[in-house]
Amino acid sequence: MRFLSVPILLFASMMAQADDIAAACQEPGWDMSREIVAFRDVGMAVEAGTTPQASPAIQIGRVYALRLKPQDTVKFARTPQKFSRQQGAVAGLAQLAVTLSGKYRITSDAPLWIDIVAPSGTLQASEFNGWHQCGLFRKSLIYSFSAGQPLVLQLSGGSAPVVKVAIEPL
Repeated sequence: MRFLSVPILLFASMMAQADDIAAACQEPGWDMSREIVAFRDVGMAVEAGTTPQASPAIQIGRVYALRLKPQDTVKFARTPQKFSRQQGAVAGLAQLAVTLSGKYRITSDAPLWIDIVAPSGTLQASEFNGWHQCGLFRKSLIYSFSAGQPLVLQLSGGSAPVVKVAIEPL
């Protein structure tokens, strides 16, 4: 009987740790339950693009592990709104197709700058939240997207070579 209690205690400890992570990743008004589940996954490995035309297409509702490039090799669709000149900064691009108009949340697990570029220019996020105590993700932004509008996700000023990113409808 004594050997049986060790796995039960280990399982209980793991469940308590999962609850702590989930609690640190929530905030009133921000239901992050989909991101909490998604960011526990390793994500689909994708090489980020260095030009808007040669960027991978990513889908809404999936988590991606984007491998970024040296920022000085990336040709942005538009100059990032907050351009980092930090030595060794990494960046990358991805294309996004939206089939339904509405609000979408973009979440990343690393501190970096996130821009969404539409044909009309750089879109402004309507809301932002930083998750400094969350072990799964770091920041979230909310944007309004129009159906059928081609969009470019621009990541810049990062330091991590691989960044997890997810885009969820609200």
